[in-house]
Amino acid sequence: TGAMKKTTDSKWAHIACAMWVPEVFFRAGMGMEAIDTFQVAPRRWMNVCSICKIPQGACLECSHDGCTNKFHLTCGLRRRCHLDFEESRGAMVMYSFCPYHAGFWRETQERREARLAKQKRPRE
Repeated sequence: TGAMKKTTDSKWAHIACAMWVPEVFFRAGMGMEAIDTFQVAPRRWMNVCSICKIPQGACLECSHDGCTNKFHLTCGLRRRCHLDFEESRGAMVMYSFCPYHAGFWRETQERREARLAKQKRPRE
């Protein structure tokens, strides 16, 4: 489900998937045209979604160390997976956490933000 656009090989891809699958990009970035999937790793096309169990489309891989869950973006969003990104060394790093590890990531981020907020408070 979701908005789709043609790929450079005349197939179709979800726009949201094109934005989150690491090897996919838009040939005309701002216009989100010509979704290029040629650099998607072959293993990504062979994965079975750990949520819907369907081996179709490119799956995201959980970013939690040691987790082997793979899931379609749309399946993960329905099951409350967590997607995030941050800048690191001048590049964007994207994270995708399966429904089982999404809570862990959220808690980690909340603790980090609380620690940073505490450091920014002026001392009395």
